[in-house]
Amino acid sequence: MQRRWGIERLRWRADMRAPVPAALAYPAVPEGFGDPARGRDLLAGRHLRAGQQVEGRGRTIWSLGPEADPETATQHRFGWLDDLAALGGAASRDLAWVWLMDWIGRYGDGRGPGWSPEAVAERLTRWLSNSAWVCQSPSPQAAEAAFLRSLSMQSRWLARHWHRAGDEAGRIAAIAPGIAAEAGETIDASGCLVSPPFVDPHFHMDATLSLGLPRMNRSGTLLEGIALWGELKPLLTKDALVERAMRYCDLAVSQGLLAIRSHVDTSDPRLVTAEALLEVRDRVKPYIDLQLVAFPQDGYLRTPGGAASLQRALD
Repeated sequence: MQRRWGIERLRWRADMRAPVPAALAYPAVPEGFGDPARGRDLLAGRHLRAGQQVEGRGRTIWSLGPEADPETATQHRFGWLDDLAALGGAASRDLAWVWLMDWIGRYGDGRGPGWSPEAVAERLTRWLSNSAWVCQSPSPQAAEAAFLRSLSMQSRWLARHWHRAGDEAGRIAAIAPGIAAEAGETIDASGCLVSPPFVDPHFHMDATLSLGLPRMNRSGTLLEGIALWGELKPLLTKDALVERAMRYCDLAVSQGLLAIRSHVDTSDPRLVTAEALLEVRDRVKPYIDLQLVAFPQDGYLRTPGGAASLQRALD
C-alpha cells in the first residue's frame, strides 16, 4: 500500500508539471440542473449537516464539517454548484467561486473524501458545465489558472482510476458493433414516445425567464405582455440577456429540445438583444441548433429607425 501511494504521488508531481490549457474551448453540455430554492438557502448561509440546519453565513462550506457526515462528503461532488447557478446572479456566482477556490486549496492535491472515481467524475462534469458562468467572477488571473490546472489534474487522475468505479457510476465499458453481453437494464418502451430531438420553430428567447420584470402581467393578456416588454426593453443589458438565455437552453436540453428558431426584437437601436443572442448561439452550438430571426417587434415602418435597426441586425 505504501509503495502504491508513493507511485501515485510521483504521478501527481508529474501532472503538476504537465502543460495546462490557457482556456476552455467551450462549456460541456450540462448534465443536471440545480434547485434555485436550495441555492437561495446556500446564499443565505443555511446548510444541512448531520440532519440539522447549520448557520454558516460568512463561512466557507468546507469549514462546516464534520467530514464524516454523509452530507459533507456529498458536497465534494459539487451538486451545490448547480443550485447556485440555477439561482443565478453575481452574489451566488462570487460565492461559488470562493468555495471552489477554497476546495482547490484544501483538497486539490488528490487527498481527502472527494477522491473516488465517482466523485471526481461528477465534480468535473459540474465544473465544466458551469465554467462559463462561474469564471465570470472577478478574480486574479492566478485564480483562473488554478481552476484550469485543477481541471487538468483531475482529468488525468480520473483517466488512471476510472476502472475502480463501481457499477453505480453508469460508465461506458465498451463501444463496438453488436456487443454480446447481458443487458444491465431492459426498458419496456411500450406505450411511450421515442423520438428524435424536439424542435421549437417559434420562440422569443430574448424575453425568456423574464417573469416579473419589470412587473407582473396582472391581466394575463397578450396586450399587457407586449406593453411590459416595451417597458423592459430600455432596461435590458447584454449580460442579463445572455444569462437568462443560457439558463433556458440548459432547460431545453434537459427536455430533449435541441433545435430552436427564435425571433430577436430589433426595435431598440442598441441591438443588445441581437448581440446577446448571437453570443448564446455560439456558446450552445455544440449541442443546440439555434436559428435567429431579426424581428422588428414595434414595426418596420412605424418605429423611427426601425428599418435601419433591422438592417444593422442582419449585417
